[in-house]
Parts: sequence; C-alpha cells; structure tokens
Amino acid sequence: MASSKTTIPGLVTDWQTTTTGYNGLVAALLDQPINISFAVADSFYYIDSGIYEPTDCANTYLNHAMQCVGFGYESGKQYAIIRN
Repeated sequence: MASSKTTIPGLVTDWQTTTTGYNGLVAALLDQPINISFAVADSFYYIDSGIYEPTDCANTYLNHAMQCVGFGYESGKQYAIIRN
C-alpha cells in the first residue's frame, strides 16, 4: 500500500532559531507571530494586565507555551506583547 502525505492546517512544518534578546525577538516578529516557552513563576497566576516583571522567577524549567504577537517600549522599558 502506498503512503500519502496529508497536509494538516496549522501544523508546524518548519522553524528557525532567532537571535537572542529583545532585538532578535523584534526582528522575528516583523515577519509573523512567534511561539515562545516560558518558566511560569507563582506571581504569573495573578497578572491580568500591564508589564509583567516577576521577582520570584527562580524556575528554569520551561513549563508554559504562549505566542508573542508584538513589542513595545514604555516608561524606559522594552516589552513583548504575549497572547496566552
């Protein structure tokens, strides 16, 4: 029996590694939204808006995936816009 290739919409078929840091993130976002991994700290569960700056982020285990859809600069701080 011959096998056939099925295309599934939304399936990841290719990926690229980006340059580290904010500039690499911005460069990647100019083309499209990007998927990111995140080490969730306890304070993450209580954020509902604003710029998230955890002080309890000792966890280096990446345990949550989100999508980065934009970036900005406010009050002297660079930030990424994340869709959870």
